[in-house]
Amino acid sequence: PVKHSQATTRWVISTRLLTFDAFEVQLFPGDRLFLGSDGITECENPAGEMLDEAGLSVFLGKNAALSGEVFFEALMWDLTQYAGDRDFSDDVSGVLLEFKGQEAD
Repeated sequence: PVKHSQATTRWVISTRLLTFDAFEVQLFPGDRLFLGSDGITECENPAGEMLDEAGLSVFLGKNAALSGEVFFEALMWDLTQYAGDRDFSDDVSGVLLEFKGQEAD
């Protein structure tokens, strides 16, 4: 899982033993929280190099203005371009939470 904003990136990586760092985060109107599977960071290019967290940060920043389905379409396009003619070696999945804030009464 990954949290990325224009100001902060926080990585929480779980292992096969399901150990993880627990933390709380306060979301403000307009904030987004992206959770992605390891298949994203383990996506390999034709040279066999994994995208890793740095590459994912580039893609998240590049697509920061997009939301919802359009965001995921752009992310999948970027991953497909990165992989070239290689198939993904693992599942690629994610969730994007977009916090709009409370509506005034």
